[in-house]
Amino acid sequence: MLTLAYCRVSTEEQAEEGWSIEGQTDKLRAYATLHDLGEITVISDPGLTGGNMQRPGLQQVLSAVEAGHVLHVLVWRLDRLCRNLRDQLEMRDLFEKY
Repeated sequence: MLTLAYCRVSTEEQAEEGWSIEGQTDKLRAYATLHDLGEITVISDPGLTGGNMQRPGLQQVLSAVEAGHVLHVLVWRLDRLCRNLRDQLEMRDLFEKY
């Protein structure tokens, strides 16, 4: 079973806030180590908005979850996963199901 780390940053956010895929990845690796989650597989969507779920990396995460290959999905902040509450609830239901 995999532990996936999903990272996303829009170009605008990275420019304004200084967030980066690498920074998120470092934090998630440290979290996984602290909580004995083993190696993580990082999937990212650099430069893409969180306003919809039509992102290649996110679709890869969701497909892996549906296939039963994932034990944990880590994100630096919930808004990295998506910005829409309805999408968050749908993903939560999907994660609980699988």
